[in-house]
Amino acid sequence: MIFDLIHHKSRIWVYISSKPLTSYTKNNITCSFNDFKSSWKSHGEQLEGYLKFLKDKILVIGAQYLGSPMCGRSVDAHIRWINEINNDLNLDLLNRNNVAFSINGNITIYHFNELDKLVENGTLNESTTYINSFITTNLEKIQLPFGESPFAEKYFSE
Repeated sequence: MIFDLIHHKSRIWVYISSKPLTSYTKNNITCSFNDFKSSWKSHGEQLEGYLKFLKDKILVIGAQYLGSPMCGRSVDAHIRWINEINNDLNLDLLNRNNVAFSINGNITIYHFNELDKLVENGTLNESTTYINSFITTNLEKIQLPFGESPFAEKYFSE
């Protein structure tokens, strides 16, 4: 689990930054998130919002809501907030071409189009730790071997 304090079925979003998130940037994101989450609701009920940084490249948002699935408005509000963060801090958190790996304890970001060459030259292999930005619940693993990732079949099937 990513967040120890929230239910395993809670909704999770993972965002990758191609540039390091400095202390200044993290502080701005945290302050902005605290403002945002105070009015974040689904079906009229207050959501419990959670924020976590993994190293200096990954931003994880959690929403504890155990009723029916979160309403579209609450998801839209969250995406609008991410867009504001992107614009205000010159980030690219919604760029789904960014793919993250943990290599020697550091988060390394590659563009999706680079993966073929990186597997071919051995930089990435089945055991390289992949940061799974496709997860949607707190139960799922955010770090897993690249050979167990959504890309595994493309790169490691026989």
